[in-house]
Amino acid sequence: MKNHLLFPALAVLLGACSSNATTPPAAATAPATAMASTTVGEQFMEALVKEDTTKIGSLLADNVVLLGTSLKQRMTGKDTVASAFKPNGRTADFKFTPLTKGGDANMVYYSGFYTQKVLPSTKATKYKQGGTDTGSYLMVTSKDSKNDWKVSYLHIAQAPLQENK
Repeated sequence: MKNHLLFPALAVLLGACSSNATTPPAAATAPATAMASTTVGEQFMEALVKEDTTKIGSLLADNVVLLGTSLKQRMTGKDTVASAFKPNGRTADFKFTPLTKGGDANMVYYSGFYTQKVLPSTKATKYKQGGTDTGSYLMVTSKDSKNDWKVSYLHIAQAPLQENK
């Protein structure tokens, strides 16, 4: 009988000791910050699809960081990153499949998947028969020193190329 009374007594003791005195009432919590209204991410994706290198460069922050699938695929700086998106004549049908967009007043992130065709080329050292390139992306936009929205971070995770047969 003593064992049966021990558990309810312990529950009452723990309940009394764990008060919510330090938790502010719901009305006192800070209001959620609204996500900034910017379309820089959408503009950047559209410029990539159209291979508009001028527009791509104009949407990149001066200190943008581009990360690829491996640690060796890290680029920093507007000019360096912009050069990674110059058309090479080997790709076509670049498509984005956005999944999420979120953020706050200071930054907005975009994530999703992409696909593109890699065209056959006899001059290529790899994948001469072409294939399909797929992967995922995470892009962060934020305000620069001039208070303009720019792409400040881009991570592209590439899946192994699916070669044409």
